[in-house]
Amino acid sequence: MKLLLLTTLLTLNCFAQNPPGNCGSQWLKADYTGLQQAQTASATADAVIAANTAHDTVIAKAYTTAGIYMDFNGQRKEALTSYNKALEHLQPYKLQQIYVYINKAIALEQLNDYQKMFTEANKAMTLSNKYGTPVTTALVYQTLATYYFRTDNMAKSSSYLLKGIAILEKQNNRCYLPLLKLSLANTYIQTNNYQFAADLFKEYLDNNTNAKGSKQYTIAIVNYTECLIELNQLEKAFTLLENALPDVKLAGDKELEAVLYYRLANLENRRERIESSLTFYKRAYVLLGEGKSRFSTNIFTDYLEVLNKAKKFKEAGALMESFKNSDAYRKSTTQDRFEYEQSAAAIYNKTGNLKEANRALTEALRLCDSLRQVGNGLREQEVQAQYQTKVQREQNIILEKRINRENLLIVLYIILSLAIIIIGYMYIRGYRLRHRLNKERFKNTVAEKNLAQQQRDYEQELSNSQKTIIDEKQREVTSMALRLASYYDHINDLVARVNNSSNIAEIKKELQQIVKQKDYWNQFETRFNNLNPEFASSLVNKYPKLTKNDVEFCSLIKLKLTNKEIASLLQISHESVITKKYRIRKKMELQDDADFEKLLSDL
Repeated sequence: MKLLLLTTLLTLNCFAQNPPGNCGSQWLKADYTGLQQAQTASATADAVIAANTAHDTVIAKAYTTAGIYMDFNGQRKEALTSYNKALEHLQPYKLQQIYVYINKAIALEQLNDYQKMFTEANKAMTLSNKYGTPVTTALVYQTLATYYFRTDNMAKSSSYLLKGIAILEKQNNRCYLPLLKLSLANTYIQTNNYQFAADLFKEYLDNNTNAKGSKQYTIAIVNYTECLIELNQLEKAFTLLENALPDVKLAGDKELEAVLYYRLANLENRRERIESSLTFYKRAYVLLGEGKSRFSTNIFTDYLEVLNKAKKFKEAGALMESFKNSDAYRKSTTQDRFEYEQSAAAIYNKTGNLKEANRALTEALRLCDSLRQVGNGLREQEVQAQYQTKVQREQNIILEKRINRENLLIVLYIILSLAIIIIGYMYIRGYRLRHRLNKERFKNTVAEKNLAQQQRDYEQELSNSQKTIIDEKQREVTSMALRLASYYDHINDLVARVNNSSNIAEIKKELQQIVKQKDYWNQFETRFNNLNPEFASSLVNKYPKLTKNDVEFCSLIKLKLTNKEIASLLQISHESVITKKYRIRKKMELQDDADFEKLLSDL
C-alpha cells in the first residue's frame, strides 16, 4: 500500500472542531464545527451587514462570518470578496486583520493559488509580529505549514508546526494545540514513522471524545487507521472505520465518506479480499465525482493497482483514458502524480500500449527527480527526530519527578520510623532497637538497588531507540539501492520489448539515455556515506591496493545485496559480479567469500 496524502490535506485545510470550552473568538474558520454552525451564524451576520449601523469591528466580523460560511459551502471566490470587505472596515484594528488574512490564505489554498496564499500568510505574520499575540503567531505558523505541505516542502512544514506547538504549550493554550499536533502527526506518516504518529492520534482521540461525530474527529480516526494498517493492526482499523461511517453519511460529507471507503478498500486489499476491495474503491471514486476532486489521484492510483492485481486490464485502461486529462491530476501533489504514473505504466505494459507506457515511465522519472528525496527528506526526518527527542526528554522529566516524589516519601517514611523508634526506645529493649534500624537500612538498600535498576533500564531503552533510528536509515539506503536496480531492469525490459515496434532507434536511444543517468547513484552514494562515514577511508587505509570502483563495489556488498541485485544496479552480467568480487578478495588476500563479507560488515 502506498503512503496516502488526502486525509492529511483535509486535516490541514479544515482546521479543528470548535475548541474545548468554546474558547475561540469566532473570527477564524478554525472556531466553527462546520457548515451548519457557520450557516446559523451567517444568518445573524447578514442582518448586521444589511443594517450597516454597527461599529466597524462588528460589521467586519459579520463580513468575516459570511465569508467563513461561503468557504464551508465551497464558494471560495465569494468568500474572498467578503473577507476583503471585512478588511476595509478593519484599517485601524490590526489584531483582527490577522484573523481575516489567515482565513483568506486558507480559502486561496482551496483554490490551489499557493503563491497568493503565501502572500496573505506573510501579511498575517507581519501584523502578528507587531500587533498580535503568541497565539496568533502560532496560528500563522500553522497556515505557513499548510503552504509548505502543499508545495512539497515537508521539512519547512514540520519546522513551522513545531514552532507553533512550542508557543501554544508555553501559553498552555488548549484551544488550538490539538490542531497543530494532528497536523504534525500527518507529517510523520509521510516518513513512515507510524508508531509515533499513532501515539499522537490516539492522544487526540482519547482526550476529545466529546467531539465524536465531528469532521475533525473522523479525520483523526482515518489517519489513525493509516498508522494501524502499517502496524498490522488490521481488525482494529477496520472496526474504527466501520463505526465512523454512519456519522459521516449522516453529515452528508461526500468527500470524507469517500476517504472512509478508500481506507476500507486498502484494508480489504491487504487481507487479499480483492473483489470487496474493488467495490470499496469504486464507491470512493464515484463519490469524488470520478476525477473532479483533487483527492481523486490518490484513490485512483491505488484503484489501478488492485485492478492490475485482479488482471482487469481493459477496465483499468478505460478508466485511465477518462482520468489522464482531469482536474484531479492537475491539482494533485508531485508525490501523487509520481505514484500514478508508475501504476499507469504497469497497466499500459499489460495492455500492450508501449507508447503510453514509455511516456508514463519517463514522466515518473522526471517527477522522481523533482521530489528532492535526499535534501528535503533527510531534513524532514531530522526535524521530526528533534521533536521526538523533545517529547522523550519531557517524559524523562516526568519520570524523574515521580522518582523524586518516591524518594521523598521514602525519606519521610524513614523519618517517621525513626521518630517511632525514638519514642519506643523508652519501652523496648536495646536489641529490638538495633533490629529495627537494621531492617530500615535493608529497605534503603533495596530501594537504592531498584532505583539504580530503573535508571539502567531507562538508559538501555534510550540506547535502543537511537539504534532503531540508525537501523531505519540503513534500511532506507538498502531500499533505495534495490529501487534503482528495479528501475534499470524495468527500462531494459522495455527496450527489449519494443524490438518489433516502429521508431526503434529513437525509442532505444531515449531509454538508454535514461539508464545512463548518474543522479540516482549520486543520491545513493551520499546517503551511504552519511550512514557509514568511516567505511571508505578505513577500507582504503587497510587495503591501499583497492581502487575507488572497488570501494563502491564493496559498499553494495556491505548492504548485503545479492549478486543478481548488484549486477542489475551496475548494469553488468552476473558472472562479472562474481569475477570482480574474486579480484577484490585477492587484492585483500582473503581466502573465501565468508571472510570477505564479514570484514566489510564489521567496518
